[in-house]
Amino acid sequence: MLILLLCTTLQAQDSVSFSGTIHDPVGDSVVVTYSASKLAYYPVYYKAATDAAGNFSMKFPVPGKVFTQAEMHYANTTTDLILQAGDSLVMTTDTKRFDSAMHYKGRGSAVQNFLVAHLHTFGRYNQYSLSIRKFMNDAPDRFEFGIDSVLQAENGFLNDHKKGLPPAFCNYWRAFFQYYNYYFTEQYPAVHEMAKKRRFTDTIPAASYEPVQKMPLIFNDSLLQVPSYLMYLSGALEAKMKAEGYVFYLADTAGVQRFQDSVLKRSWKDMPGACAEYFMAQFMYSKIRYRALSVSENQFEQFRHRWPQSDYLTTLQDQLDLAARISPGVAAPDLLLHTLDGQTINLADLKGKVVYVNFWSTQCRPCFADMVSEEKLNPLMKDKPLVYVHISIDNDTATMNRLLKRYQLSGIFAYLTGGWYAPEVQQFGVQSLPAYYLIDEDGKFALLNPPNPNQTTDLILAIGKLLK
Repeated sequence: MLILLLCTTLQAQDSVSFSGTIHDPVGDSVVVTYSASKLAYYPVYYKAATDAAGNFSMKFPVPGKVFTQAEMHYANTTTDLILQAGDSLVMTTDTKRFDSAMHYKGRGSAVQNFLVAHLHTFGRYNQYSLSIRKFMNDAPDRFEFGIDSVLQAENGFLNDHKKGLPPAFCNYWRAFFQYYNYYFTEQYPAVHEMAKKRRFTDTIPAASYEPVQKMPLIFNDSLLQVPSYLMYLSGALEAKMKAEGYVFYLADTAGVQRFQDSVLKRSWKDMPGACAEYFMAQFMYSKIRYRALSVSENQFEQFRHRWPQSDYLTTLQDQLDLAARISPGVAAPDLLLHTLDGQTINLADLKGKVVYVNFWSTQCRPCFADMVSEEKLNPLMKDKPLVYVHISIDNDTATMNRLLKRYQLSGIFAYLTGGWYAPEVQQFGVQSLPAYYLIDEDGKFALLNPPNPNQTTDLILAIGKLLK
């Protein structure tokens, strides 16, 4: 039985068949998931039931003519897949030795068996970023040497195991790691300086840009199927322009706008069609929730005029619609919240007070760190009509109670049972965690992008303007 958990617009003929047997089964289903969007993480899920002997069979759509990175979930185990339309995979394994016993047959099996071998040697391929992130604190030459050594190890593994692999996959695999290195090279100057100074800074010495100066600018439409290339492409021009000496400060709003305009002009000039289309769409998508809606709407019309058949139009329109729903002056949805103490409360019941809403998860460490920082506001907001509402998207109430008891955190703590698919998450347009919303005394959204608790001064000023 195949259950589609989230619909897609993929063509039915671009599909993968996937079946197999999991001996000594402990779970009741196999789930395959991948992101259906290049602009953001929009996962689609396909689920097949396993019978008493651990047999399953499923068929699901995938994009045509490209490689698709996916995950397979069974019980508490996750493993990697890289799929192509037309693959017909038959997997065997057992629950007790899930990874070590895994083997594939059928069309596309050479790639999957390569991934199994890679898992045994290096771990899952998405762990590559952890291997190179540790060099971000090193001096520029050591950083370059470090990430290159990790890349060479990956290329060496491919050379030793490429027999039977399609040449197109080998090229894809090399590009995947190469552009991860370039992406971290783009991030290196800012991250390295913040690590040295232990605080945010936009004053970065020229020496920290030396790796970026050596990084090539590569614009190639055929690479758009490689996820790390998309990450690289999104920041390559900006990093290069900074390395060339373009200086601006984040506090200078006009300077930031001039820089962004310069980046856009250069992208239109230097990038081929599909790269320029993606770059512009990604640029717009990433900023829709952080600037005036009228600016984004105007830019969207320009984009639609140039690319009237773009696959990105629907995603961009959805993001514009979301921004409109949570814009200042729009009434916030009335949520029915189940609190940790067994009570229920409507968000509308808090009218007359400023409400700072935080969506979080017990698995999100930055979320919890922010809540600890939030406690710094309490002495400054004593006796003010301000309420903190913390909404966990998981229902791990035991962990929540333990954290509250240990750190004496303030506010209303509630939880959801639907995870990312909970109606409350959809109504507020939560796309990452932590997510913050500031609601005024009339129950309306006050800011499109409110400060987080670590932006203490900005948050105090924003709340202060709302208190009557």
